[in-house]
Amino acid sequence: MSKSPMKIAGFMGGAAGGGISQIIAAAGIGKSNLTMDNKNFRKLDRGGTAPSAKSMKSQNSRGTRMTGAMSRQSRVEEDFESMEVEEVEALIEKAERDMKMAEDAKRKIRRQKATTAQARDAKLGPIEASLIQIRKRITMLYQIKDLKIPFYEKLPKDHQFYIHFMQNLEYQRIREAARQKVDQNRNLFQ
Repeated sequence: MSKSPMKIAGFMGGAAGGGISQIIAAAGIGKSNLTMDNKNFRKLDRGGTAPSAKSMKSQNSRGTRMTGAMSRQSRVEEDFESMEVEEVEALIEKAERDMKMAEDAKRKIRRQKATTAQARDAKLGPIEASLIQIRKRITMLYQIKDLKIPFYEKLPKDHQFYIHFMQNLEYQRIREAARQKVDQNRNLFQ
């Protein structure tokens, strides 16, 4: 029975998983915002009449009956606990690209001098809200990445505790291999 480096160091095996769910809950990103990408709600932004329940039903074949809201089963949820550090880094890079695009759009709107301050604020509102969400997501992803990297890999390689920990880890592995070999030989001779 081999122990992971986290268990040898005195950490509980499920501590990282509990930490990730706490980070997601604290970031508030785990909640779905169904109105953002729903095509029926985009019509409301253009003005005119709102779609009736009948037209919403005919346009949404995958949604629930009258509201057009997506069911919980069809939502895409990210499983951060099973992701590797590289996958989390890729998500961070994607979120940073999204943030840069939103900041460029914000800068472009601010450069328009012909629009009134109220119209400019109306255009900037959704962009600033999305920037806040993206920043929260990036912060959450950095915290998840930090949880996934073992503490001893964060230490400098010449640090005294790192050297001691790695020697202890090597000793534990040798001891476990010797114990398995003894058990194997005992079973062989019985």
